[in-house]
Amino acid sequence: MRISCVSRFGDTKTDSHGIILYCLDKSIIPFGENPLPEHLAGWPCSYREDFFMFGKCPEDCLSTNHKLPEPGCSIGIPLYACLGSVGFLYESIDQNNEFGSGFLTASHVAIKDFKELYHDETPLSNHSLRTKTYLIVHPTCQNDQHVGNTNEKYQVVGEVVESFIGNFGTSGKSLDIAIVRSVVDRKEENLSERSTTIVSQSSTYLSFTASRANDGNLSTTSNSCSHTGLNKAIAWFQVDLGKQFHLSNVKIHYRKDGNRSSDWKQYRSRQFYLDVSNVSATHSLTTQRTRCYTDNTTYPDLPPNIIDIPCQQKARYVIVETTYKAPEDINRDLYGAILEICEIEVFGCDHNCINHTCKPFSYCHYGCVDGYWGTFCESLCPVNCREHNCTKFRGHCFSCNPGEYGWTCTSKCPSFCYGGDCDDAYGHCTHGCTPGRFGDTCNKICSTRCKNGICNQESGICLGGCIENWSGEKCNICDSMHYGSTCSLECSANCSNHTCNNETGLCTYGCREGFYGKQCKIGCDNCPAGCDIVTGQCIGDCPASKFGKFCHKTCSLDCKNGCNKYTRSCYDGCVPGKFGDFCNETCDVQYAYCCDKRSSNMKLLQDSTSENKIILIGVIVILCISVAVNGCTITWILRYKACKPRNVPQQETKTDSQTNNLAAQQRIYETTDDSAEYQELGHVSRTSLYDQLQRPQN
Repeated sequence: MRISCVSRFGDTKTDSHGIILYCLDKSIIPFGENPLPEHLAGWPCSYREDFFMFGKCPEDCLSTNHKLPEPGCSIGIPLYACLGSVGFLYESIDQNNEFGSGFLTASHVAIKDFKELYHDETPLSNHSLRTKTYLIVHPTCQNDQHVGNTNEKYQVVGEVVESFIGNFGTSGKSLDIAIVRSVVDRKEENLSERSTTIVSQSSTYLSFTASRANDGNLSTTSNSCSHTGLNKAIAWFQVDLGKQFHLSNVKIHYRKDGNRSSDWKQYRSRQFYLDVSNVSATHSLTTQRTRCYTDNTTYPDLPPNIIDIPCQQKARYVIVETTYKAPEDINRDLYGAILEICEIEVFGCDHNCINHTCKPFSYCHYGCVDGYWGTFCESLCPVNCREHNCTKFRGHCFSCNPGEYGWTCTSKCPSFCYGGDCDDAYGHCTHGCTPGRFGDTCNKICSTRCKNGICNQESGICLGGCIENWSGEKCNICDSMHYGSTCSLECSANCSNHTCNNETGLCTYGCREGFYGKQCKIGCDNCPAGCDIVTGQCIGDCPASKFGKFCHKTCSLDCKNGCNKYTRSCYDGCVPGKFGDFCNETCDVQYAYCCDKRSSNMKLLQDSTSENKIILIGVIVILCISVAVNGCTITWILRYKACKPRNVPQQETKTDSQTNNLAAQQRIYETTDDSAEYQELGHVSRTSLYDQLQRPQN
């Protein structure tokens, strides 16, 4: 696609800018699901079924092999006239930037050394190849320029200013692009329109100042023209370019109001002359200047009112001057020399162009002389460029003076570079770092724990080992026997192998025998077989007089031969006068005879007495239950008799039977063992409810 000044809609052409899409087969439109938009970024869109080979030639450039669509010709390399590459035209918003306008093509077409870019995965602007010049030529358009070592002549159509080939970016997308800045499609520069250019004239008539001849208005009617004063012996118009240029040609637009006989014409332009000089018109004579042109037209003939004058000179001032007195003025009672210049265009190139050649175009056709860069070689290379050389289009230094780096060599090499030298592109120190520094730019400091402060200048690894208490490649951790932020704390001597964590001080391989805890500072002296290094609990049995998980508790002094580690019960009984599992009970006085027995016998007696007490309690409980049951039964019988007297004999019979049962139970109680405690239960002096029931009722 390209931006065109002519848009086509079907068979209709319009003189308006638009985006033209070239395709070999218009049947493939629309692309995908979307039709071609009517407008793109505000531009009207149309398409043409044709092919478009990029690169632009002069109007007389025609291919001998095929008809090419306007405006293009194929681009390629010398000796291969049939080759070309399809790309995209581009036009920068700012025409003064380094890319300007031109076209895109493939990197492998434009860059002879593209394999180096591919393998290094580096754009041309960051690669050492940036110092080379890659010209794009049009093989079918010949001029006087020889390219390479060939005898053929080719038209240069552009120069590569950037190129990418390979995988770039985080997504790793493949690119094969060369940005070619066009050098033949640039318009000739009108030096008189530069901001540094000043125009002036010898005198001014009314408001027709010199600036009217330098405003870009090419109209030749009186209102658009400058006008010197009347009745002057000499009249001149001067263009001060501000500095010397290699001039190509000067184009003058002189006043002509029209073609009718009554219209004022270029009468006063007869016999003018065009001079160039490095001294202004006010301080020079015509004999001190260089003459480019003299008009020899005589009355009544007229010279052309628009005249393009070749002027291959190097100068700062362009001076149009006349002393001619037009006969047409005499008839109007006017006298003296008069100039009426409507527009003056001065074309040329900077004097820094190689061979001082800029014709037919104002850019420097063969490049710049050393020390200058820019389209017109108007800019000085940066002062720190070695030998004051730089690239033509970017002004990047090919190399820097010692101690400088960067594209324009304006950055100082890092102060810690050994010898003060660094590479030109990135400022990486080329001869290493001063002692105590490391890194590409020596901006990193070797560890202060490196012995003698010396480290590897790429990795920062300490070369002479570490100072006391420190270890590691960069001496950034404590050795095995120290810990803490400054490695000044020593690992516990109780740590196995005297080794601990370099930050916390925890023993790395546990504790040596007899110690436990995080830092093995707690001893387990009570444990004959040692202890667990984490919990501190004793392994195996405790000493004879100790018990507990940590063997820190003392068994009862009344135990014989110690006690159980977990239950505290005495292993071999108690000393005389003591009994119990823990030998913590003393024999009663009433059982004093037991005190002479072994503690085991006393324990048996104690067990027997305990059993008797349990039996006694059981009997009492049963007796109470029996009394309660009998009481309830008797109460029920009495109530029953009161309610039914006729059944008394029968009831009495039952009562007698129940009474006999109670008497039998009483006898059971009376036959209990002779024990004194139970004898008392059989001697009840109080009349019982049972006896009262046996008495005859009134």
